[in-house]
Amino acid sequence: MTAITLTPATPTANGSFSVAVTVKNQGTAPGILGTVSVWANQATAITCGATGEQSADVSTLAAGASTTVNFTGLSAGTAGTRTFRAVVDNACVNAEANETNNQLTKSYSSALPDFVITGATLNPTTPTANSSFTATITVKNQGAAPGDAGTLMGWSNQSTAQSCGTAGDKSVTVGTLAAGASITLSVTDVPSGAVAGLPAFSAARAARNSRS
Repeated sequence: MTAITLTPATPTANGSFSVAVTVKNQGTAPGILGTVSVWANQATAITCGATGEQSADVSTLAAGASTTVNFTGLSAGTAGTRTFRAVVDNACVNAEANETNNQLTKSYSSALPDFVITGATLNPTTPTANSSFTATITVKNQGAAPGDAGTLMGWSNQSTAQSCGTAGDKSVTVGTLAAGASITLSVTDVPSGAVAGLPAFSAARAARNSRS
């Protein structure tokens, strides 16, 4: 076992990920590798015969040769640091020159997205009474994992914070944002109300997968 590559490198918490495991025959003779088994989170070494979350059979490898085994749909679990473990010949049935190097681990973080609104501008800056205006709003995923930011809600005059699920005067779909990415959206035809001047415009993201 020489390498483990996770895709994505930082899986989304409660989501799934894929992994590529590279196995090498570093002996001086060809041999049957047997079964490669993997665990999404297994901090301690496994014993012979343990059943992995997923397994795949590997054919005979020539001396010095390598092969890559791919696994998909592994559970990332809750947010936090986890230990991926891969084991070859986990049944311990194939004789090897070194029986102590059949397990390999990789530490990774299972993370959540974190959506925030970083800016909002109005056009016109001072809307006309009993008319409408456009609000241009920037949403950022400041978390360590991608995620669906759901729907952006806008209120023309809302001075207090709104709870999840409250319908705004206007809305627009944000969609999926990569970790660290931002998107700027426009909410059009927002009613300005009867009082001339600047309304107390408020925006909030109605999350699907996590809270801001």
